[in-house]
Amino acid sequence: AVVSTQSAITAGILVTEIATDNKHYVGHNKFYDQVLVPKIEGYMGQSLTVKIVETGKHFLKGKVIEEGEIQNIPSSYSNPNKLAFSLNPYNMVQNVKSKSSVWNFLIVLVVGVMFQMLYILYRNHR
Repeated sequence: AVVSTQSAITAGILVTEIATDNKHYVGHNKFYDQVLVPKIEGYMGQSLTVKIVETGKHFLKGKVIEEGEIQNIPSSYSNPNKLAFSLNPYNMVQNVKSKSSVWNFLIVLVVGVMFQMLYILYRNHR
């Protein structure tokens, strides 16, 4: 949750990865905004409350004001090795409870595209 207090904005985040600059950790708030925090041992996988001190086009920088639990985070997220959200498509498929439903969706999608292409070819050759 992002809370505005006078001139400061605070946010609860969950730290999930190392930033590309290798100097920060990346955490996400409940809206999945990226929030950079200093790369301090012990922050990975932790819930933090941060004060937003800088903003950029695709990120926010936060100063840690409190370590601890954030309300309403599912218990499966407390283990950083079992995080459900990832931008890696392989991990997305791995985290789906029923992988067969993903494959079924992809098969239906491919078959639908094939029928659409056949229809277009048939229509153009009449």
